[in-house]
Amino acid sequence: MHLLSLENVSKTYHTRKYLWSPVKKKKAVADVSLKLEMGKCLGLVGESGCGKSTLARLITGLEVPSSGEIKFKNTNIAELQKKGRLDVRKDMQLVFQDCYSSVNPRYTAEKVLLEPLRNFLQLTADEEKERVQELLELVDLHREDKHKFSHQFSGGQLQRLCIARALAVMPKMIVLDEPTSSLDVSIQAQILNLLADLKEQFQLSYLLISHDLEAVYYLADALAVMYRGTIVEIIEDIHIFDQLKHPYTKMILDSVPSYASRKNHFFTQTVDRNSYAEDEMKGCVFAHRCDTSSKKCHEEKPELKAVSLNHSIACHSCIQ
Repeated sequence: MHLLSLENVSKTYHTRKYLWSPVKKKKAVADVSLKLEMGKCLGLVGESGCGKSTLARLITGLEVPSSGEIKFKNTNIAELQKKGRLDVRKDMQLVFQDCYSSVNPRYTAEKVLLEPLRNFLQLTADEEKERVQELLELVDLHREDKHKFSHQFSGGQLQRLCIARALAVMPKMIVLDEPTSSLDVSIQAQILNLLADLKEQFQLSYLLISHDLEAVYYLADALAVMYRGTIVEIIEDIHIFDQLKHPYTKMILDSVPSYASRKNHFFTQTVDRNSYAEDEMKGCVFAHRCDTSSKKCHEEKPELKAVSLNHSIACHSCIQ
């Protein structure tokens, strides 16, 4: 069963360099279609600036898509009234990349956890205290930690607190926006193990946004690769990870030291944001960087097509 589905979702920004400059259209997300099943984790991988975080903001309702449809539990998010939007926010929580800026420095850990409880649930004072203690224990924090402020936690501990906050209202889905990128490598493994345990324990669905392929391979059940706002490759079964073949995906993998042993899968190249101009989106979005591109690639945009079971690619040369 699909918990979340996106159909041809796009987000276009209208910008100008100076007040008197002509308005330019920049498509941060272009015709994205994705599906996330109940209790599964979908990994979304791409360079910094490719549109991953913009897509996360669209999914969570922080921004409105320019076109397309986002359905959560078979309901179009854009058509919901205030009560419906509150229900979606309860069932879909977000863990941010920067745990320090996502927590109010004036709040103790207890107050951080009480905020969503009081916004979405009607609990007695005793039930609130009990729930706070449960949440701290779930993420391997001590009960005494509830009196601490954010600056008194390490980065790993604070990210655990943010995960506990996301779990507070018992959501069905959590959007993980680069949840480990700001942490030490040793702490990253602990957070990934925690997320995997919580997913199994509560049958959670994750949208894992990352450029850390090792994290995605470890946690995800399916993988989508994004470039310049476009999905260029999807595998619906992470076990066929070695069959990834889009030129852009190969470029990511080739940039990873010790790919064969799947260690240190980390990719941090940045897409030129000026390259999102609408008039440059006629052909394949990767044609200008692809070694195998042809005239057709520059003139005709490839559609995302299945090349085998659970594997789709948007590439003229791969489909032929």
